[in-house]
Amino acid sequence: MKAGRKRTFDREQALDKAMRVFWENGYFGTSIAQLAQALAINPPSLYATFGNKEQLYQQVLVFYYQRYITPCYNLLDTEQDADPKLQLMSHLQALIELFTAGDTPTGCLFIKSINEAENAAFPADVLLQLEQIGKEIFQTIAMFIERKLKPTQGAKQVELLTNSLLIVSNGIAVQARAGQSKEALENVAQHCVKQLMAS
Repeated sequence: MKAGRKRTFDREQALDKAMRVFWENGYFGTSIAQLAQALAINPPSLYATFGNKEQLYQQVLVFYYQRYITPCYNLLDTEQDADPKLQLMSHLQALIELFTAGDTPTGCLFIKSINEAENAAFPADVLLQLEQIGKEIFQTIAMFIERKLKPTQGAKQVELLTNSLLIVSNGIAVQARAGQSKEALENVAQHCVKQLMAS
């Protein structure tokens, strides 16, 4: 009798599982034992595959950004021949769906990470990674506002409107984590879009 084929290790699936553990418990609230259990591998195999906890967390943040966050910001693609108002609303709606989805923890992994970064023991390399991702997100929004909303008061207004949208987006994530209803978050998004379009 032939031995069964050895099950192959799916790296992306493993990162998704690790992401959910970090997303739910935070960096400091997650142990190697919890991660090993979620990934169904032993700690030595985890270290051999992903490195230490900090290195795995960095890989999880990249995975989260590419798989979950980037699609939301792709909706602000300035090359699209689309109504800017509809693009903005679609973008915020996508974030709301992500932050309230029942198949992932509520809120935003980045916001949770940034809150934890106030702790002096938070890894410096991870903080730098979060700052870089934040800059990329800021640039994506700023480009959309500059090209599609065409503010008349120059760079300072672009910066103001970009920060306004970011603050609303981050607030939506926090309120989703706090249990705010999806309907309430959508009402906030609609108000935000209305204000941005009038600026």
